[in-house]
Amino acid sequence: MAEFMMIIAQDEAALQDVPQEQFGKVYAWWQASQQSGRLKAGVGHRLQPSSTAKTVSIAANGTAPSVTDGPFIEAKEVVGGYGIIVAATLEDAVKFASEWPGSGPVKIEVRPVMEM
Repeated sequence: MAEFMMIIAQDEAALQDVPQEQFGKVYAWWQASQQSGRLKAGVGHRLQPSSTAKTVSIAANGTAPSVTDGPFIEAKEVVGGYGIIVAATLEDAVKFASEWPGSGPVKIEVRPVMEM
């Protein structure tokens, strides 16, 4: 089995209109997926709004890092959460991500985790 990062991006403004019941469905799916071993337990979270972020920029020339408020780029869609899928193949991980029970539109990037 291998691990795959699941990065969930969605329109942040649209999330304000999602009924709490829908979030409950996502949380139930998430917990069931962790209990079944399809999602790595203890890894993955919903993130706070991008307005709470700080971005650290490190230049290639060795100058001191700079810190700015908010996300690095202005975008309608932002990363709202992440998890680690446990699957035999990338295709299996993509199939699992396609079962996302949340409301759309949403984009889920699935990327193999590099062993270190």
